[in-house]
Amino acid sequence: MMSIEEFNLLTFDQKCQVIFRRGIYLEGRNEENLVFNLYSIFSFYAELCYNLEDDYMASINVFKYSRLLEPYINEIKISI
Repeated sequence: MMSIEEFNLLTFDQKCQVIFRRGIYLEGRNEENLVFNLYSIFSFYAELCYNLEDDYMASINVFKYSRLLEPYINEIKISI
């Protein structure tokens, strides 16, 4: 288990590795030339932003608060 504070101390490449190995993909969305992928990881969320035009991982945004899920909420499918 890793806290959001511990995660934030990692390098960009280490963060990507942790997300791809331990994260659970929830949903993706597109905005112009950017693709955003949302993952649940440990006790927080990670949003990866990939720039399609320039072909690189642009940023990683991590958060705990569900209000930041708003861009995804209508698309996330939860099976019971």
